[in-house]
Amino acid sequence: MRPITAHAQSIGFSIYPPVLETVIKPGKTITQVFTIQNLSESDKIVTARVIPFVPEDEHGSPLLKPNFQPSWLSYFSLANSIITLGQPFNFSAGKTDQLILSISIPANAKEADYYATLILSTNTEPSESVSGVTNSVVNTTIGANLLLTVNTKANPPTLVRIKDFTIIPEDILYRYGEVYFADNLSPIRFRAVAENAGRFLTKIGGLVRISKNNQAVSLQSLVPANLLAGSAREIEASPSGTIIFTPRLTDFGSHKVELDTRADNSSSHSELTLILLPIKVTLGFLLGLILLITILKISRKTT
Repeated sequence: MRPITAHAQSIGFSIYPPVLETVIKPGKTITQVFTIQNLSESDKIVTARVIPFVPEDEHGSPLLKPNFQPSWLSYFSLANSIITLGQPFNFSAGKTDQLILSISIPANAKEADYYATLILSTNTEPSESVSGVTNSVVNTTIGANLLLTVNTKANPPTLVRIKDFTIIPEDILYRYGEVYFADNLSPIRFRAVAENAGRFLTKIGGLVRISKNNQAVSLQSLVPANLLAGSAREIEASPSGTIIFTPRLTDFGSHKVELDTRADNSSSHSELTLILLPIKVTLGFLLGLILLITILKISRKTT
């Protein structure tokens, strides 16, 4: 659910914006305009629907629930003159159009989060080619996520905590509780998962700080991400997406690794101890020493 333009390049169909995040008070109505484009060379039969979803995994993926029909779906409607939710309409080749989504919240609506996706299902009519062979039907679905918070406050209370903060097992030599031992010449990757134990959507960010003797040796910012109510999400870091520390040759000994996350009105902290050992350096030194001794012995024998 990242804010990027949603495109189905194979058929040249798009919708923008791909995400709607809004807080609305009970008894109020808002309108959001979505721009849709048919960039292909064929007409489309399109049906617009609003389908609820739930968080599927720790990567922010939504799981659509098309058979789930909660009463709050009635909050959504289209204000277009000829386009209605659930009714097919013709979308001509090369055309740009707008879907005017109206969201009306009853005065007695429960203060909660409501997650859905504005789905556009397309169906290209079968056509007969010059040779008389009927072309196959092409179907696709594209959508924009709707993250709706109903609350009387602009920033409702949130409760974010760190569910997991560890080093990837392949990157360590040994672990004892929250103390990790690793080689100081190997990149070290971390896994962090944040959990929203509250009832409302929030956006998290933060920082990973690695220090030795209270002196920072590495700082890595977290990529801001939506954290849905009652869900957990793996945290990514900038710029690669992976929380990673590449020690220098001189980085050895005990290091403190701290993870701090920030949300709209809450924060969380976790830390672990990383002990870097010069394993590869020591092995390289020993191998070099053995090689040198062997060469000296051979030289003495030849003389």
